[in-house]
Amino acid sequence: MNRPRLPSNLLLRLLLSAGALLLPVAVGAEPGQWAKVNGHRMYYLRAGSGSPVLLLHGGGDSGEHAFANQIGALIDAGHEVIAPDQVGQGRTPGVPGPLSYGAMMQDTAALLRRLRIDSVDLVGFSDGGILGLMLAIRYPELVNRLVVSGVNISPAGLPQGHLEALQAESDAAAEAPEETGAKLRELWLHAPTEQDLSPALLATIRQPVLLMAGDHDLIRLDHTIDVYRALPNAQLFVVPDTGHGTFDSRPNLVNPVLLGFLARA
Repeated sequence: MNRPRLPSNLLLRLLLSAGALLLPVAVGAEPGQWAKVNGHRMYYLRAGSGSPVLLLHGGGDSGEHAFANQIGALIDAGHEVIAPDQVGQGRTPGVPGPLSYGAMMQDTAALLRRLRIDSVDLVGFSDGGILGLMLAIRYPELVNRLVVSGVNISPAGLPQGHLEALQAESDAAAEAPEETGAKLRELWLHAPTEQDLSPALLATIRQPVLLMAGDHDLIRLDHTIDVYRALPNAQLFVVPDTGHGTFDSRPNLVNPVLLGFLARA
């Protein structure tokens, strides 16, 4: 398994501010399972029973870690939870070449087909929210409704200072191009592209969407409002006194709203 080297201090601070971690995973601590998708292995947790909920983590994180405060609550509420680790992140090994939202979206769709799951409710954080919106656009039959938090539909959704810091880190990086930290940095600097997401593409999403953001989110609030306005059937929940990591830092506020949204007919 490829194990990403910890990034340097500046990138690590950026990752932490975004609620993401390049996590070292304990050998032998694998409560989940493995599937082969698109020619590579993908790790996923599958637990509980009932209506399925797909949990998609943020960049550099894992499904189990990103939603540690939601998995038990979802299972107790009568849901089956599926929480995959995207390529090169968590327990899933990396593959040669850059990371792309399109490839991760295809891996996620392939995993659902492999598991014979016809449709899911989808909860996505940050990069996982981007993947969720892309899945709803390209595979609408797979997605019943979405809860997404901290999403941007272009790099311009990040503050200019963060983009400049990412670029400076990229220019000075000691990591090889195949390291996950370097790949994530390039992804965030250049994607999502207009081909991945745009207001026109968001307008095709007919599923109900709960769009969340912290009131001090890493994603610019005006960008979040633009995303909200582009979605035809959306609700906006701005979590007070909260940064980017809504699911991790504010489960007492987020979980009741999340569970209530998923419980609606």
